[in-house]
Amino acid sequence: MTSSASWWASVALVACSCSIGVGSSPELSSVNQCSSDADCGQGHCVDGACVASGSRISTVLLELTPAVSDSSDEYAGMRFLTTVQLDTGGDIDVSLPVVTDMTVGMLPPQQDCSGVDTDAQGHVAVRVELLQTTGLQGVTAELFYGASGQVDATNRALLHVPPGTFDLYVQPEDASSGGQIVPDDPCTLAPLLIRRESIAAGNVSWEQRFPVARTLDIDVQSSPASSNTEDNPFQGWRLDLVDPLAGRRLSTVATLGEPDTDDQGMLHYAASIAFNPISGADADQLRGSELVRLRPPTDVLEPTFYAARSTLDLFDTGQGVLDQVAHLPSLVTVEGRVESEDGAKAVPSRVTVEAKPANSDGLGVMMTFRQTVDTDDDGKFAVKVAAGTQRVTVVPLDDVGHAVLETEWIIAPTPERQAGKLLALPLSSKLTGVVLAPSGTEPIKAATIHAMPSRLARSDTFIDSLLGNSGELGLRSATSTVDAEGSFAMKVDLGNFDITVRPPQHSGFPWAIRPSTTVAEGVTGLGEVQISSPFMYTGTVTVPGQTDSGARVALPGTLLRVFALFDADQRLSDDMTQARSAVELWESRCDSEGRFELLLPERLE
Repeated sequence: MTSSASWWASVALVACSCSIGVGSSPELSSVNQCSSDADCGQGHCVDGACVASGSRISTVLLELTPAVSDSSDEYAGMRFLTTVQLDTGGDIDVSLPVVTDMTVGMLPPQQDCSGVDTDAQGHVAVRVELLQTTGLQGVTAELFYGASGQVDATNRALLHVPPGTFDLYVQPEDASSGGQIVPDDPCTLAPLLIRRESIAAGNVSWEQRFPVARTLDIDVQSSPASSNTEDNPFQGWRLDLVDPLAGRRLSTVATLGEPDTDDQGMLHYAASIAFNPISGADADQLRGSELVRLRPPTDVLEPTFYAARSTLDLFDTGQGVLDQVAHLPSLVTVEGRVESEDGAKAVPSRVTVEAKPANSDGLGVMMTFRQTVDTDDDGKFAVKVAAGTQRVTVVPLDDVGHAVLETEWIIAPTPERQAGKLLALPLSSKLTGVVLAPSGTEPIKAATIHAMPSRLARSDTFIDSLLGNSGELGLRSATSTVDAEGSFAMKVDLGNFDITVRPPQHSGFPWAIRPSTTVAEGVTGLGEVQISSPFMYTGTVTVPGQTDSGARVALPGTLLRVFALFDADQRLSDDMTQARSAVELWESRCDSEGRFELLLPERLE
């Protein structure tokens, strides 16, 4: 525990141990000082500094990234994640584990797969991805790559990663090209996805056989008379299977060839793919939700279609019919102009038009067709879209005076060229407020205001993006600084934002957080944003030493980012298993001895 006297002494050290934000000198900004409890709001004045008696935040996620230094060695730039249960203050010493050197060796499904190319040890050539993810919106997932040939010229792959929980994705080198497979061949190689695999610290050798892949036979049906291209619309198209979470390919790729024609004139394209169902954590819930993907050749401009495997292969027999894409939509060129809401001037912008799915529940076939163009200096644009309902997002280029616009078009299949689309951008909202010290009377000088598109209650999985359920698109972050009176006025897009108010690092004040704040047209006033008294923790970041004594070594310069956790109802959560999103509430760097300070607010706004 830290005594009250040493607490304020450590606050005074913040100026030399950490540095972010605007970089103002102490003389030009506010410092946590008090003469009585009246200066501290709900906190207390202890040895001349405001101190909170507690914080409502009981669990945080720490993200630690060691800096490049003589002592960091293999840790430099590598991100570590750890969840910390907070108590009544004091030390949070963080002991980082040994970095993992992981070798991955994949064997054929059976020992007698003589037709599969292997090295002398029997390993198949592969590409490996490890995705480190917490499952939390607001915390970036980190991806690590490895490939065959990295270990003694064998087909084993080497990955240098922090220990933790990963999605492990393995692609055999020879499963990337198109073509038909031999049905039910036990030696066919298909990509493998294992969810939430726990990777230990140290030297890890991960070796296993590819599973015997399952076969999925799909009959793609089409009516040639309805095609907008030719009598054989899907020849050369590619069919495969992808996962619904990140769009990773789970199967071999089949290229559609010449179709057969039935008595009614319908075309039938036969496609067979080999796939491995998702395994690992939550595999049972994901089984059947894999997406059959039908996409055009790379040089053909047409939509891509998706359908859940369970809707095509209802009884999991390995056979299905894809007949809901019998008619390709008409492609239409739309011409228009982007201008200010009052029509006073053109606004050069980036325009994205995406076909909106007819269903929002993932049932049936989903069509995606997304095109992005930049306007010219006069705001004019031309973009090719699929007939139907479109989701349109317009992001001004180098212009904070106008807000991002989201709207919808309904595009008729004719005529082929449609002009006159006007996209009128609203003015940005003016986000205002005044930042005050815990007393509620003195302004906080040199604080920075950050408005970040909110990640609360968002879901950004691959299937959500297909269905248009991933929330507002294109919203931009905004940053400003308060004036000498603590006031700010900044231009912000219209939408939902997480607002953080960050006093200078050396001030001894915590951040103030207003998550999920709606920014509306005109003026959005936050009123008085009162910084609370800080609740302080200190700690040291260390790693295992290289000597026989076993003494740990401090990691100076480590970047520390601290996140509050929120559940699906946007409430603070102290349970990582129930958390769905996170908002950053502190950031600092360790000093030359690996020490850091963490100042938490008493509460969130």
